[in-house]
Amino acid sequence: MKKRLWFVVLCVFALVGLTSCLDSVQAISYNDGQYYWYMKLSLSKALMEMAGEDPKVFFEELDNSDLSDFPDFVSVNPIETDTEVGVEISVYLDPDSLEEDVQAILPKKIGKEYHVAFLAGAMELFDVNDFSNSNELSMAQALLSSAKCRVMIGKNIIPRAEGAYIAALDDSRYGVDYKMPVYDYGDSFCVEVPWAVLWETDKYDLCQVIFVEKTR
Repeated sequence: MKKRLWFVVLCVFALVGLTSCLDSVQAISYNDGQYYWYMKLSLSKALMEMAGEDPKVFFEELDNSDLSDFPDFVSVNPIETDTEVGVEISVYLDPDSLEEDVQAILPKKIGKEYHVAFLAGAMELFDVNDFSNSNELSMAQALLSSAKCRVMIGKNIIPRAEGAYIAALDDSRYGVDYKMPVYDYGDSFCVEVPWAVLWETDKYDLCQVIFVEKTR
């Protein structure tokens, strides 16, 4: 995947004020003894073309470089409409499965916390080494400041939640978790992870979002 292309795309987004056209949503639900895990990642076709890039090629390279290692039971499908292009990833998970790949994706309760795999963070979409200088990197990070990844989890998995966070790395010199509010979406709780946080690979464990159970 041409990661440096993100900078060109984000500049176009900034010019037209449409960072919301970079869309990511991840949802986890539970029904009939199985978890259903879903993610969608998409970009506006029109804005990609304004950046002088073929949207299809962009996501073909994403598929080849980042999605090819998924287990066979994971379904990966392209998204292409008149307005957007992207990928959707989905899988049904049996909580009693002994497969390591399944256990790695399942939400886990540890004390009063629920650890939820965060695919957008694990995919390492951004790399600071792909930018020629610190000014270019700072501009790209600023342009992403209003774009967010939504992570939703069913209330039949987490009945009450008072907050969520992304944990600081144990060896991080910062040592402060990234804390987020939780929004009530009816049947689900939702957190909005800023895209800008996905740059912070030296600060946070971006492979998971941790929901904190609300005490009565």
